[in-house]
Amino acid sequence: MSRTLLQGGQVVSMSPQRPDSERADVLVDGTRIVAVGEGLEPDGAEIVDLTGRVIIPGLVNAHLHTWQTSMRFLGADWTLPQYLAMAHGEIARHYRPADIHIATLAGAVSQLASGVTTIADWSHNCVTAEHADAGVDALTRAGIRAVFLHFDLGRSYYTNRSVWSDVVEYLPSTLELVILSPPWQLYRRAPPSAIP
Repeated sequence: MSRTLLQGGQVVSMSPQRPDSERADVLVDGTRIVAVGEGLEPDGAEIVDLTGRVIIPGLVNAHLHTWQTSMRFLGADWTLPQYLAMAHGEIARHYRPADIHIATLAGAVSQLASGVTTIADWSHNCVTAEHADAGVDALTRAGIRAVFLHFDLGRSYYTNRSVWSDVVEYLPSTLELVILSPPWQLYRRAPPSAIP
């Protein structure tokens, strides 16, 4: 694992054991923060000078539709009824699993580039298990923490229970996922690190 020392930044940790804001170093080993404090020794770590910069925890986007990333800026002036008619009534039905995958991947990477490390992804265009699998695979490839959510828009192909029982079988164990589907059943698969 690579080690990185973030040096001299203004740290906002959100930790009850630390001040709200402090000038400090942050030592990262791989993907884990292993130390926060003043004057940390690099011990072979790559040093990143963050003097004059702020270091914050990753942000959370609690409501996102990554599958719609390819529709950004489309219909910016639509009313809600127009959005529902066009995005869900017309455009969504043409999405193939490959379209879900690339849009979800682009949406997740865009969030990471903006400092968001955790998303609640309302993926309500998973008309088959392959569509859902493509979305889950894209979130996994992006490396973002994600909650994968589904809800019923009242269309017959969203309420096919056999599709959703199949989706649960497709879920990879590398991503913490929650799937909500009619009648609001909760399926949860924990990441491997949570399994003893």
